[in-house]
Amino acid sequence: MRPPQKCWGKTDSKDDVSGDFCFTYDQDDISSSGEYTITVQDNWGPQVDCTVTKNFIQTPDATETLSAYFLAEGVGLRLYNHTARETYYPHIYSISYSGKTVRTDESTAPMDFGQDEGNIVVWTEKHRYAWDGGTTSWVSMVLSGGLVPPGVVVKKCQTITWCIPDQLEGIAKCTALAYDYGGGTVPATPILNPEVDRSMPEE
Repeated sequence: MRPPQKCWGKTDSKDDVSGDFCFTYDQDDISSSGEYTITVQDNWGPQVDCTVTKNFIQTPDATETLSAYFLAEGVGLRLYNHTARETYYPHIYSISYSGKTVRTDESTAPMDFGQDEGNIVVWTEKHRYAWDGGTTSWVSMVLSGGLVPPGVVVKKCQTITWCIPDQLEGIAKCTALAYDYGGGTVPATPILNPEVDRSMPEE
């Protein structure tokens, strides 16, 4: 493991600090994964070092079965595997800490349409983060390329934000589907179990 790194050039000062105290700093100063040292020092005494470790984490997939009913002859009820995957950066400190210590990155939502892939002409997917006491706004996801199994279509979004780690999860929600049955296009009414949640535990 490489030694802790220092964020040179980032300093602040306070007068007459004593006893128990806390401090804040801009976590965006930690630019890449690794372990960094934060130094607290007075002009006449020893310095106190604490560390912050920034990790890159990609979650395992979370999958739910989405039910979509298309009111067209020969179509009807369809079941699709709906998946969510998250990448994010937790910041872990060697001292007591609180607040928003997870920096989010990319969210991925594969949908396995199977043999219906060529018939699905509308798929709207949104995403947000939720934690104990708060959420972000819903963000639209867009189609993504890459190698995927036959019948699977992928949507992604990148929402860079800071979250509280308590009960943190990423949520992908299918808000619309439409099916081309050859004689026209019909929307899915209703869509049941449209959300899939991926918890983002600390490691």
